[in-house]
Amino acid sequence: MALVLGSISGACTAPPLEPGAYIAPELRFALPRPRDLGHSVNAVQLVTAHYRGDVQMFEAHLSVSPDRMTLIGLDPFGRRALTVTLTDTGIDIDKAPWFPQALRPENILADVTIIYWPEEAVRRGLARTDAVLRSDAHGRSIIADGREVVRVDYAPTAGDAWAGTAHYRNDAFGYELDLRSAVDAP
Repeated sequence: MALVLGSISGACTAPPLEPGAYIAPELRFALPRPRDLGHSVNAVQLVTAHYRGDVQMFEAHLSVSPDRMTLIGLDPFGRRALTVTLTDTGIDIDKAPWFPQALRPENILADVTIIYWPEEAVRRGLARTDAVLRSDAHGRSIIADGREVVRVDYAPTAGDAWAGTAHYRNDAFGYELDLRSAVDAP
């Protein structure tokens, strides 16, 4: 879009958008940087996805350091379905040929960061929108146009969201995720 507009106007250029994803129609979430998490983590997750009456399970291996976040998704047979890496320079995606085309890796990263990144980082991701983040002791919600579009509920182990369960609901796109996480020992 910026390229088309720049070509039409001749001299007008727009800064490139930071990596992001639409978390609802017309609601673009700018992905926080890996360093915005504030610490490094290696976690293994069992993810159960619910969409239109269909249930899919997969295993995710997530590694976050200040300079990169890598998510490796394995199907129930242990085959690598997806590897997504986020750095300050962008997103690198490697999908298996059989990986569902309808699933967008940017949205997977957006879901992870909305669930686990600090509130301030999520708020910055919403800064160019009218949406707001609301948090309480049990979870967080993203509200847009007066309605809840995303809800996260936590059941952490010993107060650590990475070592417990989280339930993520995206009402705008009609899917839910149940995540059971365990942090790898250093």
